[in-house]
Amino acid sequence: MNPLATIVRWLVLSSADPAQVSLTVRGFLIGLIPFLMMLAGFAQINVGSEQLTAIVDATANIVQTVLALVAGVMTAYGLLRKLWITIRTHQEVTSSQE
Repeated sequence: MNPLATIVRWLVLSSADPAQVSLTVRGFLIGLIPFLMMLAGFAQINVGSEQLTAIVDATANIVQTVLALVAGVMTAYGLLRKLWITIRTHQEVTSSQE
């Protein structure tokens, strides 16, 4: 298997259950939602009335902030867990070879 495929497989597959997608990738994908909302200017849709526009803006900002926080935590936790499991597995393999 080539090195790039090995790295991609390491990132995409869950360390805890290789049959599932890793938490790092899921966090990244959830993080795309607030990013796309920002790019699309979703929070700036003009609905008509100033009050309704303010409610839509506030709701969109809350959703965007919460999703960005959740995505960041999921991505960081998934990456740290993946590194921990990789290091632990490497140490076990190295210890068993001695």
